[in-house]
Amino acid sequence: MGHGRRVEPLRPGPFQLIWTRQSFCGAAPRTRNRNTERRDVATSSLKKTSSVNSRERALARALAAAQTAHENRARDIEILDLRDLTTEFDYFVIATGGSTRQMHAISEEIDHKLEDDLKDRRLGLEGYQQGGWILQDYGDIVIHLFDAKTRDYYRLDELWTGAKRVPFTPKDPAK
Repeated sequence: MGHGRRVEPLRPGPFQLIWTRQSFCGAAPRTRNRNTERRDVATSSLKKTSSVNSRERALARALAAAQTAHENRARDIEILDLRDLTTEFDYFVIATGGSTRQMHAISEEIDHKLEDDLKDRRLGLEGYQQGGWILQDYGDIVIHLFDAKTRDYYRLDELWTGAKRVPFTPKDPAK
C-alpha cells in the first residue's frame, strides 16, 4: 500500500494520445518488411525511390496543411520534422486558433485540402468535440490545432526540441 498517496499523470488528457497511435486511431504501427532473401536485392533501388517519394509527399502534405491553416487565420504555425526522432510519424504541424469555432473550421479545411486535392485519408481525429486541442492523424503527418491556453500548457514544440523546424513561409492566397 502507498499510505494513501495517489499518483496522477503529470498532464492528463489528449497529450497521452501522441505516445501510441493505436490509442487514438486504432491503426497498427508501421512494420518493416522482414523478408531478407536475396531476391530483395533486385528491388532495393525501387524501395529507396519510393521511400524518398513518400518523404517528399509527406512534406508536401505537411506544407499544404500549414498553408491551409494560415489561410484560415491560424497563428504560430510550426512544422516539426520528426523523422530522426521517431518512426511513428514524419511531421507535426502545430497551429493556434483563436476559438473552438475557428479550430473546427481550420480542421475541416485541412481535411478537405488533404482529401480532395492530395488524395489523402485521415486515420484519426481526437478532441474535436471537446475543443482546446484537435488532433488529426494522417499516418505520417499529425496535425495539432490548439487554443492559446492549451498550447502554452502542453508546449509540444518544446517537448520535441530535438526536432528540426521546417521553414514555412505562408503564401498570400490573393497572389
